[in-house]
Amino acid sequence: MIFWVCTKNFSSGLFHYSKKLFSNLNLNDLKWIDPAEVQKYKDFPIIYNLGNHQMNSEIYKYAYEVPGYVVLHDLNLHFASFYLNDGKYFECGDLVYKIRNGGVWIDNLELYSPAIFNLLCRQKGIIVHSHYAKEILKMWKIEKDIFYIPMGTETFKEDFEKIPFSLGIFGNRGINRNLKETAKVLLKLKEEFPQMGLIICGSGRKEGIEDLEFAKFYEALPSEEFYELLSKVQIIFNYRYPVYGETSLSTLEAMARGAVPCVSSFGSYNELKGAIKIKNIEDGFLEIKRLWECPVYLNQISKEVKTFVEKEHSIEIWLENWKKFLSTLK
Repeated sequence: MIFWVCTKNFSSGLFHYSKKLFSNLNLNDLKWIDPAEVQKYKDFPIIYNLGNHQMNSEIYKYAYEVPGYVVLHDLNLHFASFYLNDGKYFECGDLVYKIRNGGVWIDNLELYSPAIFNLLCRQKGIIVHSHYAKEILKMWKIEKDIFYIPMGTETFKEDFEKIPFSLGIFGNRGINRNLKETAKVLLKLKEEFPQMGLIICGSGRKEGIEDLEFAKFYEALPSEEFYELLSKVQIIFNYRYPVYGETSLSTLEAMARGAVPCVSSFGSYNELKGAIKIKNIEDGFLEIKRLWECPVYLNQISKEVKTFVEKEHSIEIWLENWKKFLSTLK
């Protein structure tokens, strides 16, 4: 038997990731358990689906006490630092700000954040969804087996009807979404293209974008409504800095539906083939302007990103990689 540990908070992306995996794999020897049960199964392989959120507080504790394999969706684990260090929040300071101010990842995790370093070093193996995350773990001298499993999503042969001049911002809005700078780009685009429609969908911060009167905001939507919105936009804007090794599932889902992503050219986002990549956030205006001024170019990129997801991030590829990994644990 192999045991899977994950929050059962229905609003969590980790929960939906786990649910999709279980419903598609349908393996009798893979069982979902509560964190408090891990001691009973410590002699079996245990996989912790780990996120950076306070809802994972128990999971951090049990992953430290009963090591197994951890799935890291990104490498920003400051909540783990908090809960494993007697409430000393962020230990030596906020990991997010440390990286943001320096512009690069810290290269000595053991010195800066021993709680996170020790948590990862105690594990039997680590699963990541980007090559960039794997490189960072090696730089941090996490001398464990690191497995790359590409994130997967449903793909489509048909084309979706798009709303002309539609732009979307999807996903959780954390500190690295640079919302104030993003708002400047959006205002400039609205001035250039008065017909532009803007959809902002997801939870998190609003500072900087709350006064965009032309935007339509959506938060906790049922899956059907969320994917309907995602299918209609022509372009998504997802500039993140710093990048924590994450692979944005909503970006892949949009690409699978033919939306053209304009993303930051940092870290794991460089792995999105066909996406429009920008180093400076203000360059987003020129790139999106170029797409809307040339429908042939927009259509070409749309087809390229759709093909990329189909070839490298389909749900079939994701499941096949998980099956291969799980077979090594039996």
